[in-house]
Amino acid sequence: MNSSVSTEKPKGAAIRQIAHDLYEARQTGGKTLIVGGPAIVHTGSVEHFTRLIRGGYIDKLFAGNAMATHDIEYAFYGTSLGVHLDRGDLAEAGHEHHLRSINRIRRVGSIREAVERGVLTSGIMYECVQHDVEVFWPAVFVMTGRYWK
Repeated sequence: MNSSVSTEKPKGAAIRQIAHDLYEARQTGGKTLIVGGPAIVHTGSVEHFTRLIRGGYIDKLFAGNAMATHDIEYAFYGTSLGVHLDRGDLAEAGHEHHLRSINRIRRVGSIREAVERGVLTSGIMYECVQHDVEVFWPAVFVMTGRYWK
């Protein structure tokens, strides 16, 4: 309990502080960068995260391909790694959902094109496109050394 990252600590105070900081940044014209991963999807937090995007609280997202893949799989199938997030059980042929999601986006050309063509209609990646949230992929950043504008 003494550690600042203990899972046993009450989370209410930390959550209130984060909410205050997000609100303050938005009110003062500040920008918020979220470093996110697939755990946002696995924990069932997509709806909470997308509400923050729609509310104008997130300006930039730094995430790996896993977050996009799991988010898009959830948008298409309601699963993440083949597990129904609403029930917690494995979907029949759920192990295929991951690759089917990737291939569906590849056929369209990009996540942005999938949103613009109505193929992708929900989720974190969808909301990022709809609300002009810049998404930065670490692999591209590491390989090119490019920072966001």
